[in-house]
Amino acid sequence: MDIMGQYIQSAKQNGVLFAIRNSQYYRADSNSAAVILCADHALNRDTVDVLERYPQLNKDV
Repeated sequence: MDIMGQYIQSAKQNGVLFAIRNSQYYRADSNSAAVILCADHALNRDTVDVLERYPQLNKDV
C-alpha cells in the first residue's frame, strides 16, 4: 500500500487519471503488482522495472 500510495499521490498532483483494479481476475498478492502506463505515443524504454528506473523510490520500500 505504501508504494501504491506514492503512485496515487503523484497521479493526483500531476492531474493524471488513474484506476485501481483488484479482483480475482487480476492476481493480487504480495508478489504480484503492475503499473500500466497509457499514452498517445510510443514509450520505448529499455528498463521497465520501476524501482530500477527510479532508484529514489527504493528509500521508501
